[in-house]
Amino acid sequence: MEFTDLLAHRACVRSYKEAPVTPEQIKAILAAGIRAPNACNYQSWHFYAVTDREKIRSAHRNVAYIPWANEVPLIIVVCVREEIVARLCERFGAERGRAFAEHDAAGAINHMLLRAADLGLGGCWIGPMDIEKCKKHFDIADGHTPTAILTIGTPASEPSLRDRRPLSEAVTFVGESVDLG
Repeated sequence: MEFTDLLAHRACVRSYKEAPVTPEQIKAILAAGIRAPNACNYQSWHFYAVTDREKIRSAHRNVAYIPWANEVPLIIVVCVREEIVARLCERFGAERGRAFAEHDAAGAINHMLLRAADLGLGGCWIGPMDIEKCKKHFDIADGHTPTAILTIGTPASEPSLRDRRPLSEAVTFVGESVDLG
């Protein structure tokens, strides 16, 4: 799929077919995540690829609002590594250091969602969660802090794309402007 088609095609998917995500697809998605840009190449993320269907099903209400969890074949819990956060904070200050790690995770998430779409899969990015319950539920190691959950699978139907604001409403130029048509 061409990149512009991929960008136009990707949407949040909250309904999946009863079809597994293959080991090759899982590896490709995770590999895309580690190729994301990141601060100082510290690679502050860690991913938990959850294929245990009972752990996935019981994540709804135990960890986060995921009412479609019964259909999900793969969850990826995206964490930041606190040892790397500490290094970033030491180098850039507490606020900027933590922000760098969160941005690193967001870049990895976006890469993984785009790769999933490229493979004909769909995904949904879930941010709000009970972090402590997430750690316990998914056996997250000490020193890893969950920042997002991705649900991944084969879409039950073609995802509907939501309208976006026109560029002219979403962009402010500082300096010479470009005609956004």
